[in-house]
Amino acid sequence: MSDKFFVGGKLRRIRSTLSLSQTQMSEEIGISTSYLNLLESNQRPLSISVLMKINDRFDIDVKEL
Repeated sequence: MSDKFFVGGKLRRIRSTLSLSQTQMSEEIGISTSYLNLLESNQRPLSISVLMKINDRFDIDVKEL
């Protein structure tokens, strides 16, 4: 079983729904824009810590991801 959690498309849709640029969203959750870009393009898995930051800042149900 894989521990890796790739959610690029869903993360991009959430960001778009919130009308945020990658720069704005990355600043809000305290990660670099390049890291957010890697997450959205499924080149890096989403970590639990970043998932929790997204949940805390935007009140996103983690089940959506």
